[in-house]
Amino acid sequence: MRKYLIKNVSDDIIKSGIKAIIDNGGKVYTDNSFIIEGVKGNFKLQDGVLTITICEKPFLVSWYMIKENLREFFG
Repeated sequence: MRKYLIKNVSDDIIKSGIKAIIDNGGKVYTDNSFIIEGVKGNFKLQDGVLTITICEKPFLVSWYMIKENLREFFG
């Protein structure tokens, strides 16, 4: 399990990130959990800081690749 923090995040960025996950074949659930290409996690926005927790990932997917995709989706 790993956590990633992204600062200065607005509701619009969250909406854009959710849309990006869905547009790329993922699913986002009402409890703020998601799954995309075998990567499972959840996210929480508090005081402009987005905390994304990755709970599961495929063995062949690197943590670096996950981090870069999260930046693309929510950056």
